[in-house]
Amino acid sequence: MLRVSLSGRLGNNIIQLAHSIAVCNELNISQLHYDAVGWKDVGDNIAAYYRKNAIVLPSGLKLEFVDSGRRRDTGTILMGDDLYTHSVGLLINKGRRLGATKRDLAFALEYLLDHDEPGSQMGGVNTHHREHVVLHVRGNDVFGEGVPTASRIPTDYAQPPSSFYLLALEDIFAQIKSEPLVTLLSQDNLNPARQDIERFLISKGVEFNTRSPDMKTAARSVRRATYIIASRGTFVPGLRLGTRTKCCLYYFRDIELNHLAKIKNSHEEIRVVEDTLGKYTKRGDWMALREQVKMISAYPSSALKIRSST
Repeated sequence: MLRVSLSGRLGNNIIQLAHSIAVCNELNISQLHYDAVGWKDVGDNIAAYYRKNAIVLPSGLKLEFVDSGRRRDTGTILMGDDLYTHSVGLLINKGRRLGATKRDLAFALEYLLDHDEPGSQMGGVNTHHREHVVLHVRGNDVFGEGVPTASRIPTDYAQPPSSFYLLALEDIFAQIKSEPLVTLLSQDNLNPARQDIERFLISKGVEFNTRSPDMKTAARSVRRATYIIASRGTFVPGLRLGTRTKCCLYYFRDIELNHLAKIKNSHEEIRVVEDTLGKYTKRGDWMALREQVKMISAYPSSALKIRSST
C-alpha cells in the first residue's frame, strides 16, 4: 500500500496524484491512499472533492481518500513534493504500463472532479454546441496577495503579458465560424491582464463571462473547454489531465510542465506563443515589482509569435 500526503493547491494535487497512480502501476502496488494533511483552505485543493467511497480503477488499483486523523495505516508514505519529475519522471517515462496509468487517471479524475460515474465516458465532454474559450488569468499570491514577505512570491510564475492573451484570442477567432462562449477565470483584479482582456473583448463585440468562481466551477470549465489560454502555473495543465475533450491550449513562451507529455491528453493541440525579443520578465526573476506588473500591459504583440508544438 502507498499513502501520499498531497501538497499545494489543486493543480499540484492532480499532478501528484497522477504520478502516484503511475508509481503504483509500475511497482504493482494494489492500494493508494491520499490525504489532506496540513491543508487549511480546502476550497483550493483536492480536499474539496472528497468522495466517501473508495473506487477501484481499471488496472485493479484501489484509490481511497483517508482522513488526516487516521494515522494507523501501514505501508510507504510519501509527501506530495516527492512526486514530480525529479523523483518519478524516469520511472514514468521508461515505464511499461503507461497505457494503464492513463486509463486509471482518466477514470479517477472523472470520478473526483467531474462527478461522473466511473466509465461513463462523460468526463470532459462538452455539453454545449458553441465552442468554449476559457482564459485563465492568475492573480492572488503571484502578486503578493496574502504573502507576508516578497521573498515568498513564487518567482518561477512570471505571468504572461496581456498581448499573449489577445494574440491567442485573435488566432482562435480566425479559426471558428460561430460566436464562441468565452469565460474569463480570474481570482481578483491584481493582474492587469484581466482588464486588458475585458476591454479587447468589448471592442470586438464578443460576449463573455467574467468570473471569480468557486474552484469546482473553474475546474469544470477548464476540463470541458475546447480552447484554453493559460496563465503560468500548474492549474490548467493539472486539470487537463485525464480529460476526453478535444482541446487547443495556448501557453506563453515554454510549454508548461513538459514532464506531463507522456500522460497528457493525446487529442490536445498545444500552441506556444514565443517571446521573439526575449525582453519579457524571465522565469525565476518574477518579484511582482512595479515595473514588472506594468510590463504585463505594455509588452507589444509585435514581439510575440505563435507556433504549434503538437
